[in-house]
Amino acid sequence: MIMQTAPKIRGIKEAIQELRIIDPHTAVTEHSLRMAVKSGALPCRYAGRKVLISMETLFAYLNGVDNRADLEETDRQTIIHHIRNAR
Repeated sequence: MIMQTAPKIRGIKEAIQELRIIDPHTAVTEHSLRMAVKSGALPCRYAGRKVLISMETLFAYLNGVDNRADLEETDRQTIIHHIRNAR
């Protein structure tokens, strides 16, 4: 029988706290994670208004893995639509 481990899911503040345990001098901030979520670069789930991030996905994002590669074309267009033009 194969046992699966539950994914480590954290809110943004908790994810930052866990990163700081691993790397006390991390340059990643709560604001930078929120901007990555808002831009669609960092996939997440929502529980009401709370943003939930998989720590595995966060580590992949921080290591430069493009998490958006698996998005459907309609999802890409949605992300592009949400980027506002510079004035």
